Amino acid sequence: MAEQQLVEISRAFSRNARFILMDEPTASLTETEINLLFGKIETLKKAGVGILYISHRLEEIFHIADRVTVMRDGKTVYSGVSGELSLSELIARMVGREIGNHYPKESFEPGELLLKAKDGASGPGGISLELRKGEVVGLAGLVGAGRTEWARKVFGADPDSSLRVWVRGVECSVGSPRQGRDLGMGMVPENRKEDGLISGRPVLHNITITVMDWLTKFGIVDRRGQAAISSEYIQKLSVKCHSAAVDVSTLSGGNQQKVVLAKWLARKGDIIILDEPTRGIDVGAKLEMYQQMNALCREGKGIILISSDLPELLSMSDRVYVMHGRKFVASLSRREASQERILEYASGLNKSQTTGNGGDSL
Repeated sequence: MAEQQLVEISRAFSRNARFILMDEPTASLTETEINLLFGKIETLKKAGVGILYISHRLEEIFHIADRVTVMRDGKTVYSGVSGELSLSELIARMVGREIGNHYPKESFEPGELLLKAKDGASGPGGISLELRKGEVVGLAGLVGAGRTEWARKVFGADPDSSLRVWVRGVECSVGSPRQGRDLGMGMVPENRKEDGLISGRPVLHNITITVMDWLTKFGIVDRRGQAAISSEYIQKLSVKCHSAAVDVSTLSGGNQQKVVLAKWLARKGDIIILDEPTRGIDVGAKLEMYQQMNALCREGKGIILISSDLPELLSMSDRVYVMHGRKFVASLSRREASQERILEYASGLNKSQTTGNGGDSL
């Protein structure tokens, strides 16, 4: 996705336009690529080009914007010079209330081992990822490190015979998403619109697609049961929609993300993979996602969190695994992990493999 994003940005710059609209341009970019983009934006500003920059990454707004407009529920609630508001004031305008803790992480005592996975690319003695009940395991790495590819292999979307997977202590073959689902896994993908939702279909259908085998008997779908399940998770996740019959593509990004998560919660699996779950959603929706993660861990589920937002990853994870060159190079406890240390491993500067207090070697 990062390469596609860069191509789109380059195409816009090459047209000698006097006005450019940029919608979440840094969503898939590395820090180096973001800095290059900001440099280009400054050059364009000096040349008199007007730029409308849409972003949920608030630090970017303060970095490059001269003026800021805040919208909530389709209405403008603030417009002014960017330097007139603090970060906390800007967030309060966006969500309509004060937010004390941007990352409300709750910690729980880890329970039984849910998942263990070791990729053949790690080689003999390499690091294997472990996930236990009640914990969030973060997965860090630069773009191209193989985080999404690894997660898709574990889930069965891109089967790989070199990957060894144990679920609740039993080694399993995961050859398809259906097998992953039946083993109690669910995956909220990086690209929700392409891989997580069925556009043109109602919210009801999208939420219950994972449980149709439960709802179907002798070829007949239990419509009441389907409606009850969709209603339960619309309420549980506070999905904002007029009814379960509306087209899922008409919902906001944050509500679409809730629908993708809802379909896996409806299946009642206990291994949830979240790949960039807060990308492109507003501050209020992010907070709701973090609170839902806490609720899932409280229920004894385990979460694998893939995020390019290092503050988010560090704040919401109990342990962090780092990937470089499509293999795990470090497993860091919450105490050991820092942005600097993660970037050392992710960039290949630190080549000493470490397992910290989590993960083992086989």
